[in-house]
Amino acid sequence: MKFPARVSRQGLAQILFFGVLFSCSAAVHAQCSPTPYLVGVGFTDLNRNPVSTVAPNTNYLIKVCSRAPAVCVNLTSGAQFASGLDPVRSCNDVSFPSPYSPGDVGTAFFTVRPTGPGIPLIGSVTPWDACTGEQPGAALNFTLPGTQCEGTSRTYVCGYARPGNNCNNWRNSKSIPAVSMSVAVPACRAAPIPGYTDFCYVRNPAGAAPNDATQCAAAGGSWRPRNACCNFKGTLSCPP
Repeated sequence: MKFPARVSRQGLAQILFFGVLFSCSAAVHAQCSPTPYLVGVGFTDLNRNPVSTVAPNTNYLIKVCSRAPAVCVNLTSGAQFASGLDPVRSCNDVSFPSPYSPGDVGTAFFTVRPTGPGIPLIGSVTPWDACTGEQPGAALNFTLPGTQCEGTSRTYVCGYARPGNNCNNWRNSKSIPAVSMSVAVPACRAAPIPGYTDFCYVRNPAGAAPNDATQCAAAGGSWRPRNACCNFKGTLSCPP
């Protein structure tokens, strides 16, 4: 494909990106991107293992977890992109689980070279909706190393009971999608089943994820490994 002579290198990169975004949107999203678009931003080594410190003269990965088909990262300070036409801006497609279901969380990785040890990486991520394009109002600011994001959407079970039963009788439950126990607990608290106002537990029916136990404790729950259950009240739903 030939482009006009006056098209800049950055403009050419954006044209190519829009083509990638369109093909990604058509292949992955038959409908507009689910919201919220962005789940979080993490920082890993080149093997995609989370890291909390920066070593000199070393490349790292910025990990973006998103429900949108593509994201752009803008670096304000602390690092530059290790490849590409623009040292402070880069856009990538988001990779999703297969088979894909609307609402699944995918990941995009960006290779960066920090400017020095102990210097935080500061920037922002902007998602691209499959139907309406760039969403600057949904941009997420980040400072790295920092909170890690998880790219796999899981199913957690929220447990409730009618009041006055200490969660041992008149119990009910529902399933919700969440990327982690730390996300599932407040989501379950915020949306009880009508009439079942006592909040009892959050359980991972697929078995414990690596951070479920620590995130349960941080949320004020008691971890019960027998059925990967974060207990808040009662003993029958989450046996010791």
